[in-house]
Order: sequence, then C-alpha cells, then structure tokens
Amino acid sequence: MVTGSGDGVWGSWWLGDGRSGGSRGCAAEVSEEEAWGVGKLRHRRLTNLIGYCCDGDERLLVAEFMPNDTLAKHLFHWEKQTIEWAMRLRVALYIAKALEFCSSAGRLLYHDLNACRVLFDEEGDPRLSCFGLMKNSRDGKSYSTNLAYTPPSI
Repeated sequence: MVTGSGDGVWGSWWLGDGRSGGSRGCAAEVSEEEAWGVGKLRHRRLTNLIGYCCDGDERLLVAEFMPNDTLAKHLFHWEKQTIEWAMRLRVALYIAKALEFCSSAGRLLYHDLNACRVLFDEEGDPRLSCFGLMKNSRDGKSYSTNLAYTPPSI
C-alpha cells in the first residue's frame, strides 16, 4: 500500500506502510553495481540506502524515510518559520561531515548538491541524500551536466 508519492530528479517516489523507508523508481542507467556501492555506505549524516532492485531496465531504490522535509522547503517555502542561524550552521557542519565521510570512503563526487538533497530526520537533524552519490552510467563514469561537489584534493 502506498501512503504518499511524488516526483523527483531520479523519478517517482513512494512511501510504504510497513517499514519506515522511502522508495524511488530511478533512471535505468543506474547499475546494480552502483546501487550496491552506495548501499554499502553507512553514516548517521546520510540517508542510507536500505535496498534496491534492478530488473531489466526497471530500477527501484529504497532509502531511509526522512519525515521532516528538505532544507529547500525550510529555507524558501516557510516564510513564517525561518531556520535560525544556529541551525543553519549545524546543517553546514553535518553536511560537511557527510561529504568528508563519502570522500574517505572513495566516493569523491557528489552530484547536484543543493538544498533539496538535504533532508531532516525524525529528530530534526539534517542528512545528505544518498541519491547524489549515484553515477549516471553503466560504465561508472558521470556524464551529468549538473555541477558536482569535488573535494579540493582532486
């Protein structure tokens, strides 16, 4: 049973009833290897990938559900509930920690880093979406026209 739905960069997303997770139909270019690589990453500052299914050209990714919306909504759509500066600094610190972890784990590029990729968990802590870690092709190279975060060491 689906309890919610929407559209995003990688396709449609749905909320399931049983387990607290969001699932996302994604581009056919995401390989099983790529999903497996991102799925192995585990960090408290990432929305961790729980599972995936690759069946022919169909792809389904299941990530932890983040119930408190995106940074974009908090910054740009809730004019009467603006984020205080202390929280903005915490967001910057936590996302920097997530990017540092990804870099140390061999995931040097984060594609399309923006306020929509920062999600808030049940405690209100910011987390970085794991979907920005996906490369866009079967050969493991990124052909994205979006800017990617690249650490200064590269």
